[in-house]
Amino acid sequence: MITLVITGHIATGKSLITSYLRAKYNAVVFSCDKFVDNIYRHDHDIIHRMGRLLGIESEFIDKKYIIQRLLFDSSLLPKIEKIVFPKVYEGITDFIRSNFSSTLLVFEIPLLSTLDIEFNYVMEVLSSYEIVYNRLLNRGYDREYIDYIMNYQSEKKDTCYNGDRFKVRNDGQKQEVFDAVDKYIHTIFEDIK
Repeated sequence: MITLVITGHIATGKSLITSYLRAKYNAVVFSCDKFVDNIYRHDHDIIHRMGRLLGIESEFIDKKYIIQRLLFDSSLLPKIEKIVFPKVYEGITDFIRSNFSSTLLVFEIPLLSTLDIEFNYVMEVLSSYEIVYNRLLNRGYDREYIDYIMNYQSEKKDTCYNGDRFKVRNDGQKQEVFDAVDKYIHTIFEDIK
């Protein structure tokens, strides 16, 4: 079993690459963003604890509301992480156990430093600041949020993986990205022979 993390800042193309790996290499994919969305909607303990922290009562946690709160009170972030990250860690370890017989497990994790799990390989997706900014504007995010999240992510350092990182630039054509991904995947499969 190979464990590969796709990491990178928001709007760099992590989902594009994980979708490609799923389609071409039959990879089994764990998306941290989708997992967190799910617990914000269905995990009653997390919903209750987050509601207490945020001073709200709700049947689910709205990520957009969290973002708005963080824009005005960044001290909430470590408290939110303390509630959410243990659940994400549990989700990843359960995913690995239940997919142990799969050849390629791919983890889409925006910031690798947030988890203390060992992975075999890391692919970091990079895009220029301008391209990311425009992608986020096109997705309907406002400039204040974009500035906040980009500044936050640029301050975080991924320190839990000390091995080599394969870096993929996603500033232009999808086919160039896919070619770079193919090259790295072939290297990985050669490594394990």
